[in-house]
Amino acid sequence: MLKITDSIIKVKGIGPKKASLLNKLAIYTLEDALNYFPRDYAIQRAVIPIDKVRPGQDASIAASFNGKAGTRYIKGLSITSISAVDDTGSIDCVWFNQPYRAFNYKADTLYFISGKVNKKNGSMQLQNPLVEDYCKDKHTKDALLPVYRLTKGLRQGDLKNLIDKALECLKLQAPSNFDSYIDGASNLMGKCKAYEAMHYPESEKLLESARQRIAFEEFFHLQLRALYTKHFLSSSTNSLIIKVDSAKLGLFFASLDFQLTASQHRAIKDILTDFAGGRPMNRLLQGDVGSGKTLVAATALYAAKLAGLQGAMMAPTELLARQHLGALAKLFNRFQLRIELLVGNMPSSERDKVVQGLAEGKIDILVATHAILQEDIVFKKLGLVISDEQHRFGVRERAVLRSKGKLPHFLAMSATPIPRTLAQIIYGDLDISIMNDMPKGRIAVKTYCVRSSLRERVYRFVRNRVKEGEQAYIVCQLIEESDKIEAISAEELYIELKENYLRDIDLALLHGKLEAKEKELIMDKFIRGQIKVLVATSIVEVGIDAKDATVIVIENAERFGLAQLHQLRGRVGRGHKQSYCILISDTDQELALERLSTIVSTTNGFEIAERDLELRGPGDLYGIKQHGILDLKIADPIKDSKLFALASEHAQLVVSNISKEEYKKVLEESLAKNMTKDIVTS
Repeated sequence: MLKITDSIIKVKGIGPKKASLLNKLAIYTLEDALNYFPRDYAIQRAVIPIDKVRPGQDASIAASFNGKAGTRYIKGLSITSISAVDDTGSIDCVWFNQPYRAFNYKADTLYFISGKVNKKNGSMQLQNPLVEDYCKDKHTKDALLPVYRLTKGLRQGDLKNLIDKALECLKLQAPSNFDSYIDGASNLMGKCKAYEAMHYPESEKLLESARQRIAFEEFFHLQLRALYTKHFLSSSTNSLIIKVDSAKLGLFFASLDFQLTASQHRAIKDILTDFAGGRPMNRLLQGDVGSGKTLVAATALYAAKLAGLQGAMMAPTELLARQHLGALAKLFNRFQLRIELLVGNMPSSERDKVVQGLAEGKIDILVATHAILQEDIVFKKLGLVISDEQHRFGVRERAVLRSKGKLPHFLAMSATPIPRTLAQIIYGDLDISIMNDMPKGRIAVKTYCVRSSLRERVYRFVRNRVKEGEQAYIVCQLIEESDKIEAISAEELYIELKENYLRDIDLALLHGKLEAKEKELIMDKFIRGQIKVLVATSIVEVGIDAKDATVIVIENAERFGLAQLHQLRGRVGRGHKQSYCILISDTDQELALERLSTIVSTTNGFEIAERDLELRGPGDLYGIKQHGILDLKIADPIKDSKLFALASEHAQLVVSNISKEEYKKVLEESLAKNMTKDIVTS
């Protein structure tokens, strides 16, 4: 007997070729097929008499086929036709490139025939109609039919047959512990009925009820995975307690030439409270561009150092790591701390010194890229791990970082504002500190959106700012010219500017196809002010901190998401001069215009994130899907916020009432996903 976890290759009628096509849709097991939900639903109309059929409508009839089907060929195209009749008249059924239809149907059988009605040469036709045996109970009312995304060589019928088999297996399968819990603890539709209704809904009302049941389950499992880390790590009493030396920390604050914001004070208080709690901190520090997260991170690192512990800070790029190194060195220039850098392409002799210094406890703070994850990187007494741009790292990286010490405290930082509901879903295992105000004296960036007809005026403005000693970014979506996308490329714009508007300005071109060393050299020269205008792709979205950069021009701005536009705007306004963001776009598309209007009207990253989520949905926002953070097929964090809250409550009840061993067992039984395995084994 087939099981829901069996490979699709075990299903009768699915050989290696068809299995390969299904694999392209990420369908490997019957359970995958069950969770391959329709992309849409077509309305199948109830049967009507043939004499009521009209051209242009989608119509369904109950009829028998009259006479023998004929097939003719025109320039390689086969056209198969046969007449269908009922008590009121007849209509031709025509199929293109489906000659097998001529042998499929019996003359004395009543069929349900459904398709688009056309009128050709004075006769009515149903073109490429669907045909099945007529059933009075099924076909005398409107129905919703599933429409699935396909790949070349695969038909809707292939998927439906496989999903039917998966639904049969689901009905025969004993419910898991979680299935029984959800069915018993909520007023939602039962699991079997929900899956059947998702694939074959009898009404839109039943479809929505089914969607809610499956969305609840998705949220429930997501929260269970998060709560495993949060509940059981926080219940550990083996973490390093960091007792804060208030006097020395006060001296550090007194050395600063600026005042802390209210958000910085709150975030530092949260962190120091976690340090003293005897349990490993597991916190996300989420703040808008320029809100001062680096100072909060530095305070946490210094507190760890004062307690005799080492700290590590991980950044996604070498450039960002070097900037953090410079920022920390400047903040601690009056204090005796040994801060070192570890990156992938450093000379082996330098790397060996760093590795030895870490193992001997001679290095207080390590700033590193992914190079820190290598096995030979060992700390003598690691007390705090910080990961910057957290959305670029997955659970696996977090687990490896934790393994470098004895349950070290963990602080994630993100400059990508995420709405609170979505943040709770993505980072459910982390406590969250939000920084939503800006340092005193920070001047808001002025943002404008103009048509390309004003491009010459825009670049005259750039030229004037540069002549005043300032710098500028010019961002394009494409590296080189494309036949498929109407957008100016970085390469062609670089040449145009170099030959015309900015011909006597120090100009450079930066994009992802350049060698790593060349990219680092260009960015370093820009930060030092040796390059005045940087023509680039979105590679500059994070990691460049040029204080004199006051203008960013974004070409074809409609092709960027709101969150990305906000991050790009964050490259300017980092000094004390008025800065400008100029969006160039000729779009007339309503959705794109809404995005551009939002970015012009506000500089608040959290407001922008909420609007971005409303306009685009959670799918690929913030690179979430690419990094395996969000695994939702049905659930919608905005539409289903109440459902998420309910699922979170139930997940909390489950975790609070079972032992760690029991929890691991049910996780392995019911949540066999890579992310879960990483957490359980870490």
